[in-house]
Amino acid sequence: MKIKLFVAAGCVGMVLGGAAYLTLHWSVGLSSSDTEDMTVHSSSVRKDSQHLVVEPGDLQELVSEENVLVRTIKLRKRLFGLEISQLLQLLEQTLELEENQDVFDVQVQLFESIARIDPAVALENVWAFEFDRWNSLVSSVFMEWTSINLDEALQTAASLMGTSRKTALLTILETVSDTADVLKIAESIGIVRDVEFALSELKVMQSLHDPLRAFDIVFSDSLNDIEQERLLITVAASWANREGSSMFYPLLDVIIERFEATRENDRETLRMLSSVVAEITQYHPESMWKLVLSKSAEVRNQFASAVLVAWGRHGIQQALSALERLDDVELQRQIYRSLFRAEAIRAPLSMLNNIHELSVEHRRSTIAWAIRQLFRKQGAQEAIVYLSTLKEQGESVELATRFLIEEWAKQDVEAAVSWILSTTTEDDPVRASLLDETLSELSLIDPHRALALAQANSSLTAVPLEASVLYYVSLQGDIETVKSLLKDVSASERRAAYQNVGSNLIYFNQIEEAARLVDDLPSKFQSEYFEELALAWFRERSETLVATASKLSSENAGALAKGALPFNALYPRLTEQEVEKLKSYVNDE
Repeated sequence: MKIKLFVAAGCVGMVLGGAAYLTLHWSVGLSSSDTEDMTVHSSSVRKDSQHLVVEPGDLQELVSEENVLVRTIKLRKRLFGLEISQLLQLLEQTLELEENQDVFDVQVQLFESIARIDPAVALENVWAFEFDRWNSLVSSVFMEWTSINLDEALQTAASLMGTSRKTALLTILETVSDTADVLKIAESIGIVRDVEFALSELKVMQSLHDPLRAFDIVFSDSLNDIEQERLLITVAASWANREGSSMFYPLLDVIIERFEATRENDRETLRMLSSVVAEITQYHPESMWKLVLSKSAEVRNQFASAVLVAWGRHGIQQALSALERLDDVELQRQIYRSLFRAEAIRAPLSMLNNIHELSVEHRRSTIAWAIRQLFRKQGAQEAIVYLSTLKEQGESVELATRFLIEEWAKQDVEAAVSWILSTTTEDDPVRASLLDETLSELSLIDPHRALALAQANSSLTAVPLEASVLYYVSLQGDIETVKSLLKDVSASERRAAYQNVGSNLIYFNQIEEAARLVDDLPSKFQSEYFEELALAWFRERSETLVATASKLSSENAGALAKGALPFNALYPRLTEQEVEKLKSYVNDE
């Protein structure tokens, strides 16, 4: 019995022991197998990431995915683990696809992936795209860059120019949790003002749901006038799109409040406020016109013209009809001028062809603006044809001729001069008088030719043309050229020429040059030069009068003192000691 039990126990032990061994072996084997599988899988991923390149067909398939979320997830899986060279290769492949918003979205994801690895490389590739894509791509790059290295992102943003710089700064400010860190770094690299501008704009854009608060932010004066105008129009446009013309009332109240707090000589702010009103008028011109007319005379005088001109861009006849019913005759006259000017710039040919429909008092200026715009659009010959025709019809074209010459001289001064010289004083006195201004342009390009033309045509006008040429040349600060020209000036204009040059030298604080300019001339001429130049000397550099006089001959010192003392008696600037010193020169003369 004992033997049987022992045998049975032994058998059970052998079974249990074998089972345990098998279990242990299976467990170890399973673990080993899992480890081996994991190793194989991991190496496979590494191998795939080293060689995986999405084929153009696969890329097209991804782009064609209509579900944006699905496309984004698929693309992220494809991009995971890729090196920067592979990402750049994919980016290049997208350029071969037909451009659409889906392709743009894929490109943005690629830029984000590249920026996570090397934002500098990502930014470098932005400039290969069209200009209108830069802002969105710059934003994508700097969003990643800010998360990686704020200091480096800010320094790089500071190196950018224009809208790209502003976009980068806005993105940085939107990405960080604490703008104080940004301002601290900005101060160390000298871009605090730029960051403050961007921060103010960001606050405004975040407050578009509350236009009044947004206006308060813009009017905080933390922005320059150009930035203010742009942001005010953005806020007002957002407001108008949401509420329509009903927002005119609170908007105009805000504008009027600012207008009343603005100084009369602050023309830039007044212009900016009028621009905002004009921009918003387009949503319902008639409503804005009625609203402005219901306000005070000061408000009407400031904004009525802007409203009517804006209205005229969309319907000139309706604007004119509204203006005809205005009771204020003086304001009506001012608005007519502004409206016709705007229309002449917008449609010059139409205004010139229908000029006889305007009252006589508005034709002169309207013709001038239309001729200028016609020259800019179609050139000199077309403008001259209309100018000649209108002159034959008895219209006043003097102002238009002046406008034409001014514009023409900026583009082709030689041609402008030739046209002026093709007439005589009897034919057209206006063109002859314009020769002075035109030669001033030519003197900047070819001063010797300008002087020669002035000498050859001095009889056309009473203006001392040679002296004018010397005046403009001396403004450039080239004293050697000035001296060489002075030698050739006619005797009849020499005195005026030297006065013009001397005045400019004093203005630019070239005191010694002004004093030595007449060293080689007769003593009588020198004395006249210093006495006549005393006003310019007193007005511009009175502190140098006594010191200069002390270096001159007794005759010239006396002449300078004699010319300066009467001005000081009227507008005292000199000390008692300086006055006594100058008087001594007069007595010694």
